Amino acid sequence: MAGFGSMAEMIRSNKANQSKLRKRGMFGERKSFHDLRQEAGNTEKGTFEYNEETTSKIIENRKRAKHKKESSLIKTYVSMFLLSLALLAFLYFFVV
Repeated sequence: MAGFGSMAEMIRSNKANQSKLRKRGMFGERKSFHDLRQEAGNTEKGTFEYNEETTSKIIENRKRAKHKKESSLIKTYVSMFLLSLALLAFLYFFVV
């Protein structure tokens, strides 16, 4: 269990959890609470028009989101692969 009565450990754990929530991924944008609050304020102050979306638009948006997620995963895996190759090359040439 985290803490065991130590207030400093609980604060450190809370900060670590908050920083994990802000991370969107390796190539995603990070947003702080201030940014989210500012975006909400801009929506409240401006005129927000609600337009109903058709089912074709909803399906198109879902496909776009799925494609964006897949491309982000591909970038992550490629970068991990290249990093592992560089590490293996380093180990092969300098350690062995």
